[in-house]
Amino acid sequence: LQGALAEHLRASIADLARLRRRATAYWCHLRASMLVISLRKALELGIALPARSVRELGQVLRDSRANHAAECVSADVEDNWDEMDNAIADLESDPADFLERWFVDVPDRQSKGVFSLTSA
Repeated sequence: LQGALAEHLRASIADLARLRRRATAYWCHLRASMLVISLRKALELGIALPARSVRELGQVLRDSRANHAAECVSADVEDNWDEMDNAIADLESDPADFLERWFVDVPDRQSKGVFSLTSA
């Protein structure tokens, strides 16, 4: 392909790649959040953290990290997501401590309700 058609195809492929990276970022965040909730419940109940869930959480965080790196390459910006690197290291060294430090609820101080225009 040549000319305008080739350029249109390249642009479409780039758009789809950006959409894939954005969808992957959302999926990783949602899955990690669900795993953290279940792991915290295990701690609350005083049972051992399910190793499979801890492993899956680690994989999801690494997938998110790789997805971020791909986005940085495509945007031609520096890739330095130290916070994620630290979170992964914390999970690998002590999963229970990770749960105390990461994915912690932050009090809502701005929203005026779920259906408000000011909802964050």
